[in-house]
Amino acid sequence: MYPVLFRLGPVSVYSFGLLLALGFLLAVAVAFFNAKRHGIDKWLVLDMALFAFIAGLVGSRLLFVLLNWQLYADEPLKVFATWEGGVSFYGAIAGGFVVVVIFARRFKIRVGRLADTVAPGLALAASVGRLGCLLNGCCYGVPTSGFWGVFTRFAPGLRHPTQLYESVAYLLVFVFLLWWQKRHARAPGQVFLAFVGAYIVARFGVEFFREGERVYPWLSLTQAASIVIFLATVVIYIYLGYRAQAPVGLGHEQLLPAPAGEQAPPAPGAPPTGPADAPDVGAPGGAGAPGAESGAE
Repeated sequence: MYPVLFRLGPVSVYSFGLLLALGFLLAVAVAFFNAKRHGIDKWLVLDMALFAFIAGLVGSRLLFVLLNWQLYADEPLKVFATWEGGVSFYGAIAGGFVVVVIFARRFKIRVGRLADTVAPGLALAASVGRLGCLLNGCCYGVPTSGFWGVFTRFAPGLRHPTQLYESVAYLLVFVFLLWWQKRHARAPGQVFLAFVGAYIVARFGVEFFREGERVYPWLSLTQAASIVIFLATVVIYIYLGYRAQAPVGLGHEQLLPAPAGEQAPPAPGAPPTGPADAPDVGAPGGAGAPGAESGAE
């Protein structure tokens, strides 16, 4: 357990904050190189990154504080001590998703495409972030007598290294998403929903070994919320798939994306397209490209 990795004079470099920042940078890098696959201008991803990071950080901290207010009731100023740990990844997803929606509307891009672009990177960021939790000693597990147990500064005795369990699980989710988005047809938004669903399944399983408040003897508050979110995710995923495959004549929009670098065929009855058509907004060289009238930098 190394809550402080090193010191530079009077400045302490905290393991949790450093790995949180590293996870963010890796997520941006993955989204940058993943943008072309989903028809998104990669430079727009960089424009969005800082705002998403701030919104995600605020959302993650806010949700954690709301769910654990008893830890801060006596010392409210500790709410701002983010270097000590204490964030909720659900809150980070919610905060970042707000920024995705705003940027999608601003540059007239499908929200699903933009969310799909960042989804694999989020899984990698979660994996790296949990290593920060391990070094910090937070988010620890229930007591164990196994040789793999670890000590934490927040509770006595050997504990399950649930931070490591989650880190490995989210790394597998990251690898799965990279493989799956290349080999399976999907509607815009389904890659992001697959990430949410896989994250919930991994977190639900690890939660059995994690210290925390229980609604029932075997079910934590986080698991109860996860069940509701997972069911909603499955319903939306199925709906997007149905909407993508429904005939245009039934009033449903064809949402399945064309392969990277190719143009999807026009829908029946649609006017022919040609080279003279304006490029898609948000695609490289389009209205969302750097230097265009949209204002992206």
